[in-house]
Amino acid sequence: MKKNVLLIILIATVAVSCQNRFVTNTYESRKFEHKQVAVIPLESVYTGKMPENITKEDIRKIEDAESLRFQDLVHSRLIFKAGTRRNEIALDFISPSIINSKLEKANISTREAATMDPIELAKILEVDVIARGNVTMNRFISDLQSLKIDAVETVAKQVIAALGGPLYFPRTGTLSRTYRIESSLELLDAKDGAVLWKTALLRNADWSYKPEDAVASMATQHASYFPYRNKEFK
Repeated sequence: MKKNVLLIILIATVAVSCQNRFVTNTYESRKFEHKQVAVIPLESVYTGKMPENITKEDIRKIEDAESLRFQDLVHSRLIFKAGTRRNEIALDFISPSIINSKLEKANISTREAATMDPIELAKILEVDVIARGNVTMNRFISDLQSLKIDAVETVAKQVIAALGGPLYFPRTGTLSRTYRIESSLELLDAKDGAVLWKTALLRNADWSYKPEDAVASMATQHASYFPYRNKEFK
């Protein structure tokens, strides 16, 4: 009985994790034609309860700056996974500075690049694969509010435990979270725009686990899931 329960838990865990990753059924036949990939600026979206003194124009400027930062972050994580060893990525990654220079010459903004036709974009960038994605940061409360809630929650847990009462709180991080962060990354075939691969991630940030730390962690995880490993071509 115990073995059956453990098996069910394992299957459920695998099923949940697989829901966040996609690989097209034609990936195996397409991958041999792909040599170069461009990580374009990631779409950046800031939403939720913003500070009172921030304007829509401020948010737009933040999003534009973060779009480039996220691009560089994902690119840097990926190139450190590339190489000639069995488990390393077999593709060549174009430098973000070259990508963004070509976009500028073509009068394409970072916002436009995130949603434009991948076939046309690939022609401009002269690559076989386009890597694009987004980061959505939904703000709930400030760091100070998060710290206060976390402190109250900790004391409450200690008091309830000392009294021997039932101990239940919402999932860790939900009460004191400052941001809910969602990020996705996908690979698009330059020939027909087909989605080759996609992964989606979710993190909660709080006063002690900053949004920038969460995004860096997500970039690392995206890179760890990235296909085109040398072992696939043996």
